[in-house]
Amino acid sequence: MKKKHNFTGVISTSAFILWALMLLTAQKGFSQLFSKDKNEPVFRRENAGKMLPATILYPDGKTEQVTVKMQLPEQLKKTDNTLEIEKSGTPSKITSGTLEAFSVDGNLWAKRAVPISGVSTNVGVAQNFVVLTRQGGIQQYYYVTIDYKENNVVVGKYVNKITWKAGEKAPGTNYAEMIADCEELKGSLRKDNSNLDSVLTLYNIWYEKQNPGQVKYIFANGPLPMPKTGASANEFKDFKDMKAQMKREKEIKDSIRTARMASRPSTPDPGIASKKPNLPPKKETFSAKVKRLESEGNKIGVTIEFQKTIIRTLTPGGACVEGAKEKDFEDENYAAFVVSKLNELYQTTIFEAVDASQVPLKQVKSFSVDDWWSTCYKVLVSLNQSRVYSATINQVSGENEVQYFINNKATVMEFIDDGKNKTDYLKRMYSMGDGYSNAVKYKDCGTMEKFEEMTDTKQALERFEKSQTEKFAKLVDKWD
Repeated sequence: MKKKHNFTGVISTSAFILWALMLLTAQKGFSQLFSKDKNEPVFRRENAGKMLPATILYPDGKTEQVTVKMQLPEQLKKTDNTLEIEKSGTPSKITSGTLEAFSVDGNLWAKRAVPISGVSTNVGVAQNFVVLTRQGGIQQYYYVTIDYKENNVVVGKYVNKITWKAGEKAPGTNYAEMIADCEELKGSLRKDNSNLDSVLTLYNIWYEKQNPGQVKYIFANGPLPMPKTGASANEFKDFKDMKAQMKREKEIKDSIRTARMASRPSTPDPGIASKKPNLPPKKETFSAKVKRLESEGNKIGVTIEFQKTIIRTLTPGGACVEGAKEKDFEDENYAAFVVSKLNELYQTTIFEAVDASQVPLKQVKSFSVDDWWSTCYKVLVSLNQSRVYSATINQVSGENEVQYFINNKATVMEFIDDGKNKTDYLKRMYSMGDGYSNAVKYKDCGTMEKFEEMTDTKQALERFEKSQTEKFAKLVDKWD
């Protein structure tokens, strides 16, 4: 039986907003020097030319399930682009500008005006398809441009209120002003905007309650994303009990942080200490950088972070899911595999798996950060692997569906010994392979155990390994 999302129940009191904000704030751990935008869309360029399942939305509200010949993001953004689609086995073509939105390969593309800060824009000039990642009283989307010098896709993020209209002066990034009409959230935004996602999520829940029916949601029946608070407001007796619970959770996190600080060395072990200051020349290829670091006695570190396997529901009140929505995952052999592969590709031995707990901490302004500058690891390849069960509702049949995804990204950064703690990002979120299983239908409510049994995780892993092999084959040329 499908559960319907009831916003009245979710946001019956302002206490929920305050409680959820406290919880999301307390869950923030150490401020990380090398943070990345978790909402930034992923473009799988290798899927260009493949026929992929898609959902299209017409201006009259009608939706259709089709397959579409996938294109590169720089093509998909255009409103005069021709999409090759197939419906019920019949091929046809459609101009994307006749659509309100379409969802394909994990991204929701919707027509929005691409604003230019401080300049009045015109809808006929500025309107493109963008990747919409936040829906509600405040929306967030990413617009696509191309860095022709590097031949890479570049995305720009924009956040604005739905009351902003193209042709008006762009509102800029005064987020505190955007949420000023919500009394419960006033003063909640940190100066560095580090809790912006949490605050905007809570604002949109509040906005929906105050202005029901004003927001036109796409492939959803309410604000997206919803907060991942781990508990609902009705689990507490009253607001006082909520605050007591939050205080207990904060004390636990503080003790973990204190223990982590105490366990870190103040200086690097002689075996991993810096052998020579890293002062790279301009316009150095990555291959040349490897050779130079090897000649100087320094190394390239490799770290990997495995995200918890999670269940993601793409619509609030959508596909029914019960029980735990996350589970620990780790592959203890993967780091060794990546190190071996990189050493083989660059014909060296300086790529090395690093235990980050052995890297000293240092104070940079008000943050405690990993002091890579004091170590021999002058370049760091930081991998981040996620595994997700994506549960949705089929827009045509109304049935629950689930699909399993594996995604692997690498960020490559260099630490410059110029006395200013400088870090250069050589590659940001470079895809190191991805895989997926075919979607399968399920009845009633899904659970982690149920999804593990019914999805073809082996199929996803095989696709991931094939994709990874293709990425490694092109890596040297790409990184140069």
